[in-house]
Amino acid sequence: MINQAHLQSSSIAIAQRLANVIYATDAIPTYVTTDLGTMNYCNAIYMFSRVLDFYLTYGFLPDTIDAQPWGTYDFQ
Repeated sequence: MINQAHLQSSSIAIAQRLANVIYATDAIPTYVTTDLGTMNYCNAIYMFSRVLDFYLTYGFLPDTIDAQPWGTYDFQ
């Protein structure tokens, strides 16, 4: 799992690669490869859900996305 901020363009590219794999194989992958390392599928989905929540709240995509392992998120 990576523990760094993703730039907006990187997160869009990751989402596109993830979608391509799902459409091509009709199954979810166990991990997603990024420029910064490997991310577990569940962490990727959680990260993208946070991006969508941000977009629905503020009307634009965040500039950076803090991707951390599950155990380090503060669920408040």
